[in-house]
Amino acid sequence: MNDDSLINIFIVEDDEVFLKTLSHHLHQVKKYKISTFSSGEDCLAKMSRNPDIVVLDLNLKGMTGLETLKKIRQTKNDTYVIICSEQEDIQTTLDVLKEGAYEYIIKNENSATRIKNSISHIIKSEEIKNENLELRLKVSKYQLYIGAIALVVAIAGFFTWWFNLRER
Repeated sequence: MNDDSLINIFIVEDDEVFLKTLSHHLHQVKKYKISTFSSGEDCLAKMSRNPDIVVLDLNLKGMTGLETLKKIRQTKNDTYVIICSEQEDIQTTLDVLKEGAYEYIIKNENSATRIKNSISHIIKSEEIKNENLELRLKVSKYQLYIGAIALVVAIAGFFTWWFNLRER
């Protein structure tokens, strides 16, 4: 993810109403590129498009959301996956988080807003990580400059000492 390009988001949902609602909600953000899929298999077939974020229904027909998540993790470990489900079972939540989901969101009337907020949080987190990396690189560069200056000062000090020693 970078600031110059669109955020590539896959929505994988077999409930057409929820899919359309969520897609409409996310299309309001101009910097999102949304692709929708009705099955885990369709999503996996298009992973070469390198999604930044996958919003994934847990209870898909055919390949389940959990199976899809595992396959995504095998090939694209840097893709954020947000799982959505109507299940409120804590064990299900723990299972998907253990498999590498970024967040588990229970489907209800606030789901679209929560998903949008989660995506915003991911983007902000990535921006902070990138900024941190840039600052670390700058600090490393300045440390090299300081080291080089210290070396020059040490060499100059050595030669000054040596010339003073020879003049005696």
